[in-house]
Amino acid sequence: MAKVKLKSRFYILITVISVAVVVLLIVLLGNRGEGVTDMGEIRLELNTKAVLIRDEVCVSSEKFDRIIFSANEGDSVAEGDFIASVFKWGYKDDILQAYLNVQQNILSLQMELQGGAEDAELSALNDSILSYETQIRETVMGAGGRDLLELEQELKGLLKQRGELLRGKIQANEALTALYNQEAERDAQLKEWKSDVYSSGSGVLSFYFDGYEQALSASKLELINADLVSNVLRGSTLKDASSPDENYLYRITNVSHWYIAFVSDASDPQRTIAGEQYTVVFDGHMDKPYTGVALEPAIENGKVLNILEFNESIGGVISVRTANVVIKKDAQGVEVPLDSITMVDGVPHLAVITGNEPTLIEVDVLASGGGYAIIRAKNAGDSIQAGQKYQKP
Repeated sequence: MAKVKLKSRFYILITVISVAVVVLLIVLLGNRGEGVTDMGEIRLELNTKAVLIRDEVCVSSEKFDRIIFSANEGDSVAEGDFIASVFKWGYKDDILQAYLNVQQNILSLQMELQGGAEDAELSALNDSILSYETQIRETVMGAGGRDLLELEQELKGLLKQRGELLRGKIQANEALTALYNQEAERDAQLKEWKSDVYSSGSGVLSFYFDGYEQALSASKLELINADLVSNVLRGSTLKDASSPDENYLYRITNVSHWYIAFVSDASDPQRTIAGEQYTVVFDGHMDKPYTGVALEPAIENGKVLNILEFNESIGGVISVRTANVVIKKDAQGVEVPLDSITMVDGVPHLAVITGNEPTLIEVDVLASGGGYAIIRAKNAGDSIQAGQKYQKP
């Protein structure tokens, strides 16, 4: 009889354990597709490669043979500032040389007619001219410490000042009058070939072009797409890029307004959110973080075009076209596992359970990391709060 009792207890224990396992499996299997939103905090650190889009004006001219710059690369200019003298195609240097020879002959005759008369103002000008000529020679030989273009411009100013001074002091004879007339003829001939260029706006001046200026322009922001940005990041030549036949002279950049653009995969719920601020650090410029505001991202052909707008000094990245960047953002709010987000046509959603039925709500992913995401409802009429049930994809 004892043996029978032992067997009864054993079967009762097995039955209890079996029932418990079944109940546990039912609970686990019944809840494996659901979750509950929570509150959390995540710091986004997105490493990506971006293109820089400048707010600038590019100025071109008809085909030219030669250009003499009167401003330096990187100069800050205002509208109307003298930039350069451009000589039309077919120009020959002997035209300018003939003009300079006449000016030299005029100076020689003026000094001859002036004789040995003392003139303190003229002597001071001559000393200054000799000093600048010496500095230019030293700079050409690599011994000077000043900018050559700056020295040349200052010397031209002194030469013009001396010419005007001598014209006012020296009584012209027949020979000098003839030289003045010859100078006027040579000047008129030179002007047929030469045109002066003045700044068409205010900003920072540059004479360098990378071929992307027309395609990657702040004025054509609505035409920029993910494929274009991807091609630039690959270093591809663009169909509408600057060609050698387009005679660009200079560009003027607004250093306080610019953009960056980068591409992400439409299957990735992390992308920029319109109106949100992001901190951007450029590789090689780690000591200068920038703050940009996102525009509405564009989804096309499985890609997302993300654009950030900046309204602060562009600083050391003014000449950058592509760069590795780190995009950062601290976000607080409703937290869910990243894999709980459902992608519908490249747009992130959360299936919120209301009653017994899930409802897809479009969401913004403010930040993601470590397998989790901080989200909020995209549309004003929707609401997502902590403690809500959701269904996993």
